[in-house]
Amino acid sequence: MKFAKGTDKTGFCSITHLSGPAAGAQFCHIIAHSTTNDDLKMSKLEYALGMKYMELNLNSHYNILMLEPSFHYTFDHAHWALIPLDSAFLKRMIEAEFTIDSPLEKLYEGYEEHTWSYLFLPFPPMSDRYIVQCNPEGVESGPSKANPVVPPYYYPQHLPVIKSHIRPHFVIYDLVKKMTHNKHDPPRLRELMDEWEEYEQLTIFTCLDLYDKWTNVELPSDFKGPVPINNNTANVADGVARSETERSERRPGLRAKSLLKSATSLKKTDSGKSKTASQKPKRGASSTQ
Repeated sequence: MKFAKGTDKTGFCSITHLSGPAAGAQFCHIIAHSTTNDDLKMSKLEYALGMKYMELNLNSHYNILMLEPSFHYTFDHAHWALIPLDSAFLKRMIEAEFTIDSPLEKLYEGYEEHTWSYLFLPFPPMSDRYIVQCNPEGVESGPSKANPVVPPYYYPQHLPVIKSHIRPHFVIYDLVKKMTHNKHDPPRLRELMDEWEEYEQLTIFTCLDLYDKWTNVELPSDFKGPVPINNNTANVADGVARSETERSERRPGLRAKSLLKSATSLKKTDSGKSKTASQKPKRGASSTQ
């Protein structure tokens, strides 16, 4: 995996600032990789951002944050999220109309190595824990000098601003999805929002508008073609499909479902036939030409 300049590659947790073996930091996808199982959801997001079908890469380092295991788990289970704080860029994003000729990527020109600012947003499940951050300067000098200098965080207090290479559009999608689709008690979430600063609430409303714009877009009937292909792969006659192997790299869940459906169909077909031992298909035999 290729990292942008300034991206930590040594196991540095972006929340606790703990590094080295003690951190055990893991790669955490901001937009969950399982989202690729939902082709319609992915297609809408791609179209809304001016991308081609299957062009959105959730394995990009811009969608991956380093977190120690407990924070990786709580992030994946919607216990917390991040709020983007670069308001000027968010304003440009909401004013833009992305197309194939003017995709989201153009908005990021000049920001390839930019460090973005985020606010740690805890949801009610975080109310029973506290967080201790290590001295970032000490972490850079080595884990043995990483002494805690930030007072323990207790819900719903704010941690210091988090600096990261991850890009805002991934964070926005994850943030609003967690706020609108998770199982948290809505009254408690409203209570929590009442405690936020005005600028935080305004940022949330901007993120809500962007999410609504991206997820409720109407897909044209011909959006699924042509798809991006490798130079080594020839176009199919209709310009829509590439090899199933390549498709699995972007939509692995769909590939798995397709195989399962085919296997189930074959099983039902085979169960209605009478076979002798000599007629049984050999292991690994293909049913397609």
